[in-house]
Amino acid sequence: METTGKTYEYDEALRARTEAYTDKDTGAISRNLLGKRIGVSGASVSTYVNRKMACSPENIEAKLREYFRQEDEREQAAARKEDFQLDTGYKPTSVSEDAYQTIQHAQQERKLVILHGDPGVGKTQAALQYCRDNPKSTVYIRIQAHKTSMAGVASMLCDRLGLPQTGGSEKMWDAIHARLINTNMLIIVDEAQLLKQNVLDELRQFPDGDELEGIPGNGVALIGNSELYERIRRIEIRKQTRSRMAVQRAYRTRDLTKEDVQMLFPQFTGSEQKKELKLLADICRASSSDIRMAKNIVDLAAGAGDLSYEGLLRAAASTPVGMI
Repeated sequence: METTGKTYEYDEALRARTEAYTDKDTGAISRNLLGKRIGVSGASVSTYVNRKMACSPENIEAKLREYFRQEDEREQAAARKEDFQLDTGYKPTSVSEDAYQTIQHAQQERKLVILHGDPGVGKTQAALQYCRDNPKSTVYIRIQAHKTSMAGVASMLCDRLGLPQTGGSEKMWDAIHARLINTNMLIIVDEAQLLKQNVLDELRQFPDGDELEGIPGNGVALIGNSELYERIRRIEIRKQTRSRMAVQRAYRTRDLTKEDVQMLFPQFTGSEQKKELKLLADICRASSSDIRMAKNIVDLAAGAGDLSYEGLLRAAASTPVGMI
């Protein structure tokens, strides 16, 4: 223990764990990131590790204890789940594959497509998988409630495209058009039902390209709940947007097949687990829940170490699904 004017007692085991956890070569994360996670600066973490704090380390040690306790609990839960071999990867269900191919159509044909319907049915997972398969030619943004305006959406696109987010809305949109022209980039906009009309009108122009110069445009895929399509159907969106809509696809949880559910939950495909699989199928297809909820219930049950029918029921009872 070192001193800086006054001697403070350090929890040496905690300090050593923090030092190892943030080691530049072998640690899990940087001191800056750890500091951000516990609400202090990276410099404060370094000062603590080096025993050079000018005040009592009591406050930062309390934060560190809580952080490491939560990390230990998370790792213990993950270890319990490993026994059940939960698969969280992309699953090409009938719904997600149709959505994937529709997004592919938007890029190949440089068209505007709209994917809408029930939440948690696989639209977003298809979009994310398409981005993983085509990382150099796709731009994916998910609209946030506080960024639905021209400037907000432009700033998100600029961030993805590596463009400066300065100069106001008009300059940002000009920069986006300039960056995309004569490329085969695809724009995917998730939660598109939140978009304001003028933003939709801006996005629908990307497939046009430069008709005078014969330069093709860029595909656009709008993903959202059915509120988006209902706005278009009620002609709240300008005719030009509707006329440029090459494809609109509606997806419902009730359309999920038995094979889809088996694909989503392969650990329940045994002949002795028909009851568990039916329970999960009912959760996936229910109007008040979806695939995400079913996966959450399986995750909760696995964390508790019980994937039996009764274990799934107990997990479901702690979610909005309630006791089924």
